[in-house]
Order: sequence, then C-alpha cells, then structure tokens
Amino acid sequence: MRERAGGDQARILVVDDTPANAKLLSDLIEHHGYVATAAAGPEAIAALQRATYDLVLLDIVMPGMDGYDVCRTIRNDADVRR
Repeated sequence: MRERAGGDQARILVVDDTPANAKLLSDLIEHHGYVATAAAGPEAIAALQRATYDLVLLDIVMPGMDGYDVCRTIRNDADVRR
C-alpha cells in the first residue's frame, strides 16, 4: 500500500530535469501544500509508485524518458495511476 504524501495537505509532484526550474516552481507553489520533486521520468514514476499525489506538474523536454513517456506510463500503469 502506498503512503499518502503530505498528510491532509494537497500533494504536488514537480518533475523537471533543470534544478533551478524545479526549485522556482516548488517555491512558488509550496503554500498550496506538500511539494515533492523529481529530476527525471523514472524518478517521477518511482515517486508515484510510493505515494499518491493530487497534481503532477511535468516538464515535457527531458532526456531519456520525456514528459510524454511519463504521462503515458501514468495513464497505462494501474500501479502508478492510483
């Protein structure tokens, strides 16, 4: 069973391979709830398998597994989508 990240707060996962972008976005939205970050597609998938998030903010242009691949995985894999 996956844990609920952030307790009763909104749970947001920011996925961006550029650390400055991830930090800026996280800083801008942190007052809305718990914010976690992932620097790559596989890291995002692993985070989604461990915990449930209300919102995933996903960079499209990333090396290796791009944002479209991550989105497809989320849609097609029940273990990630829950």
